[in-house]
Order: sequence, then C-alpha cells, then structure tokens
Amino acid sequence: MKRTLLAAFFSTSILLTTPQVQAQILYDWSDTFWIDKTVNENIERNKKALQKLKSENSHSTSSESAKQATTTQNVHKYKHSDSTTHEVNEAMFAALAQQLKNKGSYNDQSEQQLTALKNANLIKQVRQALESEGYDTTSIATATAYAITISYGIANNLDLSQLKAHGLVHQLQEVMEEDSTMQSLSNTDKQKMAETLYWIGSLEMAMYMEAQKNGDSQALGIIANDARSILSMLGVSGDQITQGSNGLEIR
Repeated sequence: MKRTLLAAFFSTSILLTTPQVQAQILYDWSDTFWIDKTVNENIERNKKALQKLKSENSHSTSSESAKQATTTQNVHKYKHSDSTTHEVNEAMFAALAQQLKNKGSYNDQSEQQLTALKNANLIKQVRQALESEGYDTTSIATATAYAITISYGIANNLDLSQLKAHGLVHQLQEVMEEDSTMQSLSNTDKQKMAETLYWIGSLEMAMYMEAQKNGDSQALGIIANDARSILSMLGVSGDQITQGSNGLEIR
C-alpha cells in the first residue's frame, strides 16, 4: 500500500516544538533562497524537466522501449554524501544569518535560534521519515515531488498528512531519465539540488503549520501565495496537478 507524506509532516514539526526556534527564523527564509545563484540553477534544472513532462503528457509520444529504458538508467538517483549534506546545511544557515543581518534582526537571540535549528538536523530527519514511508530519498525526483506536494497542499489549504506523491515521483523519474541536463550532473550536483528542495519544502511546511497552530489567517494567505510562487518557479501550476490512483500527478 502506498503511503502518505505523514511521517515527513510530523518530523518537520521539530522546527515548531524546539522552544528556541521562533517564527522570525521561519519567516525570513523565503527571500534567501532566490538570491542564491546555485539555488536558482537548481530550480531552473527542475523547471526544464517539469516542462518536458507537461509536453510529453500533452502529446503522449513515449514508446514502450523508452519507458523500459527509464527503469535501468537511474539518472534521477545519486549517491548520498554526508559531507555534501554538511555543505548544503552550512550554506543554508549562512544565507539565513545574512538575511537576518540584512533586515537588522541578527542578534544573540536569533543566533541561538539558528543554532537550535542546526542542532535539529532537519534534513536528516526528513530523509529518514520519507524512507520509512517508502520514498527513495537519494532521488531528485523524490525531492522535487516533496517540494511540489507541500506547495500544492499549502496553496489549496489541504491536510498535508493526507497527500501522497508516489505517482508524481514516478512521472518525474521517467522524464528525468531522458533529460540531457540531468544526465550530465554529478552526484554532488544532484544531491545539492535535492537537499535544496528538501529545505524549501520543509521550511515552507513549518511556516504553514505555525500559522495554522496560531489561527493566523493573514499569514496563511501570505504563505499560500508563496507556495504558488514556488510552484511557478518549479515550472508547474496548481491546475496542472491532479489526484491520481497513486497520489498526486501532473496532467
């Protein structure tokens, strides 16, 4: 039985239950992501793959032999490296700290909050939770589906714990196998791309949960707009996503 993103949903709540981590850190993340050159490159690569997926769905020209080939190439996969995770995390915390400094909000308290977030080892927990739900976390397809599913759920004010993404993961795996850009990426490139998307989805989810917990309708509206922007940056809109027999899919 295909399972939901439930485990990842609850693992991410560590951001909200760690007493030292407050809303300021969460709400300052979004501006940071889009000013970083590497992140923009990662988003563009995913956007191209999604555009190709939409085009193929429109014309339905894939042959059976091509579909069979996608099961053996595994272009979407990468070999995980702890040192790369450390590099991505350090870059993320440095960007968050710089964003706080730019806004004049960096002080002893915010530094402690960032330290608490770092000690929570968020991405490792998200990966473990996703693996327990049957998702392959050493796949760019899984990470992309993770960010899309969370953004779609938030944009439509859905219960994230009920959303499945196995169908979307499978679609993305197939189209990435035939994408020349994906084929040229190194293991490190792929992992950086994937873990950037895990960060995007996780922090986005944490803000959504925080706003829901506080009953803050204004914040929920802002977060929903941000979620739609993230979908657009990834090259997909909410009306292109549908509920299939195996979870969310792009039609």
